[in-house]
Amino acid sequence: MCVTKLLVGLDHAPMAFNVRQRIIGDGGTNLNYIRSETGAMVTLRGRGSLNIEPQTGQEAMEPLHLYIEHPTLEGLQNAKQLA
Repeated sequence: MCVTKLLVGLDHAPMAFNVRQRIIGDGGTNLNYIRSETGAMVTLRGRGSLNIEPQTGQEAMEPLHLYIEHPTLEGLQNAKQLA
């Protein structure tokens, strides 16, 4: 399995900008689009993601990022381009 993290880099954006919502899209449309086009598993993780890590029961204490995994390197690269 090929895996990568893409840092969002908007840790200091104003709360009104709603980074999480803009990345995920209405009803998850943005991440679902990447999934449907590439077959990659795409998850928003880190501070502000509201994604709870099973090991800790909390958000990861990392900067906000997209966690992308795909069985092939080509599929991973395609997903990164769409992200």
